[in-house]
Amino acid sequence: MAYQSIFVVIASVMVWMSSADSDRKLVLFSSVVVLLLLNAATYLGYIFQAMNETKLYSYSVIVDRFAFAVLVIICVAFRVKDFRFYIGSFIIGKMLSLIYCVVKGWDFFHSGLVPFLDAVKEALDDIRVGSKLMFANVAGMLILGVVRFAIDGHWGIVVFGKVSFALSLAMFIMQFVMQVSMVLFPALRRSSSQEQRRLYRAMSEILDLVMPFVFVLYSPIVMILDRWLPQYHQSFFYFAILLPICIFDGKMDITCTTFFKVLRRERLLLAINVSILLLSILLTWIQVSLFDSLIGVLLSAVAVLILRSIASEIILNREMNLSFPITIVVPIALSVLFVLSVVLLPTIWALVANCFAYVVVLAAFRKQLQGIGKQISRMRVHE
Repeated sequence: MAYQSIFVVIASVMVWMSSADSDRKLVLFSSVVVLLLLNAATYLGYIFQAMNETKLYSYSVIVDRFAFAVLVIICVAFRVKDFRFYIGSFIIGKMLSLIYCVVKGWDFFHSGLVPFLDAVKEALDDIRVGSKLMFANVAGMLILGVVRFAIDGHWGIVVFGKVSFALSLAMFIMQFVMQVSMVLFPALRRSSSQEQRRLYRAMSEILDLVMPFVFVLYSPIVMILDRWLPQYHQSFFYFAILLPICIFDGKMDITCTTFFKVLRRERLLLAINVSILLLSILLTWIQVSLFDSLIGVLLSAVAVLILRSIASEIILNREMNLSFPITIVVPIALSVLFVLSVVLLPTIWALVANCFAYVVVLAAFRKQLQGIGKQISRMRVHE
């Protein structure tokens, strides 16, 4: 925490000395505060996971989200339009999450201090072991991060706000997916290589067939939100373009990233994420500088994330000596159909088209679903 506090102080000074307007400075200052709170809570959360107390970390996330949701609902109910109240609500949620982690992990603070040189040595060992995974995660986040920066810099804060709302809806769905991968990793580390191979194949196929159900949910969700937030109608169109991210990025988190870590192939994960990040930067620059196309930027972001997921699957299948599953065509085909139906058809007819397509897929792959179900029921992942 010491070096993070130093970083926060340096970042705060840089923000204060910058030429940004007051509102943007407030946002940047708030980001620095959230960085410190989030990192501290996440650190304690990882300790809980290492102790096989995953539920404590999950509860801390629930505290954060619930507090933020309650405060936002209050702000909306009183028609608060000042964005500073919403930023404050977000910070309060993170602060309560950290307080919960500190209370539940209070015993850690009574264990005494480690000698300074021992602490430095252990920190260097941790950095050496975890640096590749850390940089891989940072590169993974920047794949969409460069898109956010480009939209904010080129089209301004209004367009950025609409796209950011669409991304927030997609990330809300992703939060549930990330909880699954968090629970899987410690269990897989204690499994045999044969069990890992079987579970990877079963998970990959079941996700290909189950996760596209989110396309069916899109129309009902949008019809409800459109009545509640009509001023964000354009955001729902962006949400449709970005929704395939939930499938492919979700599958990347649950299967690919998890199994790269289980197999200790962090260097390979880093190479994939950095390569896709560079491609994302290139495509974003082309769409912004040459075509001035916001839709092109969003489609490029979706395309590179799909490419990352498929490339990771190909590599993992080779690592485990597995054939490439035919079910991979399902999310790709349904993603194309979904985007086209939302663009070309009224909302209700888009819902009908996606429901029909999903039912056809389930009928066509019913034997695979039955086989996967039986395979999972026979699995015994040792606790």
